[in-house]
Amino acid sequence: MLYEALTGQRPIRGAAHDVMMRKRLEDPPPPSAVAASVPADLEASCMRLLHREPEARPDATAVLAALGAAPSASPPA
Repeated sequence: MLYEALTGQRPIRGAAHDVMMRKRLEDPPPPSAVAASVPADLEASCMRLLHREPEARPDATAVLAALGAAPSASPPA
């Protein structure tokens, strides 16, 4: 969703089967290749979130840290 918010299009387009195959085999173009005004830090975060290997993607805590935020406290049980 971040890629689409930055560029106005999905990172990989096509029929569902084609998208699933391409996601496994190729990286999407960087957001700045689609929208030149994308800030470098947002592009870097976006590309990390789209990494083909799930274990290489940042977790929620890392995303919040990159944004300069802290996780909220869990609500009481």
